Amino acid sequence: MGPVCVGIDVCKARLDVHVLPQGQAFAVARDGAGLSDLVARLQALGPDLVAIEATGGF
Repeated sequence: MGPVCVGIDVCKARLDVHVLPQGQAFAVARDGAGLSDLVARLQALGPDLVAIEATGGF
């Protein structure tokens, strides 16, 4: 498998996350518990690249 890339779209109430090449997608709440969950998931994946897109003034 090639490099693991993660894309995160920042929304008002949640973070939408997509992981390639696994084709995995999930969302976490944009609060302390959601961010802790996201960190744990990303640590397990060991991504090579994380890209964040914040739209709407974030």
